[in-house]
Order: sequence, then C-alpha cells, then structure tokens
Amino acid sequence: MKADIPQPAVSGVFLALVIEPDFPDTPYTAYLINENKKDLTNAMVVSKGYGEVHGEQLQTSTLRHFYECIDAQNVQRIEPISAEALELTNEYWISYFIEGQVFDKKFVVLPGSTELGMEREIPFLGRPGILIG
Repeated sequence: MKADIPQPAVSGVFLALVIEPDFPDTPYTAYLINENKKDLTNAMVVSKGYGEVHGEQLQTSTLRHFYECIDAQNVQRIEPISAEALELTNEYWISYFIEGQVFDKKFVVLPGSTELGMEREIPFLGRPGILIG
C-alpha cells in the first residue's frame, strides 16, 4: 500500500552546516535552505546523532523543530552543533508542504564531513560551510 503513495522528488531544499567562528563550543550551525520560488509550510525537522567514538556506542537526544513557514529563497536556522556531535553520524529528517503536497528527505552528515578544506560559500548566507543535499 505504501508503494501506491506517490513520493515526489525533493528539489531546491538543502541542509547547510555553517561555520560559527565566534562560538568555539559550537563550531557549526545547521541551516535549512529553501532555494525554491515557493514557501515551505508546516516544516518539521527531526535531528539525531549516533555512532561509535573510542569504542563506545553513543547517541544524542532526538530533537524536533517545527516551522510554520520557510519563505521562498530563504534560510531557516535549525540548531547549533557541538564539536563532540560532529564525531557522530548526524541525521536530519525534513518534511514539509508546498501547495498542499507533502515532501520529505533525509540528510545524513557523516563523521569527517566537516574537515577543513571542504567548506564553500553557502548560498543566501554568504558564509563558509558544508552544503548537503
């Protein structure tokens, strides 16, 4: 039955981890970027981290963020990311509506994804970071 439900492709929506030089305890902040020419409504972002560090299995709390509207061609700040969390696999599951149609996508940030030299200028923010999507 689930196969009968159409799953439209997600386009124009990205996750960005943006460098925060003024906050050494949280070197990055996660942002949702909407490059579409239409607003995203009733957007839900669920984030969690998991993995093994120094032989120990770790897991972060699951965080849920709700945004009534993310304007067209705009960004939404999601959450700061600590240096310790970047040692884990971080997962962001994003669901939203565009004109009544539901879309969802999972963005996965693997450990080491934020190594120096991989940054580029992030659209709409004009600051360096990692673009995922």
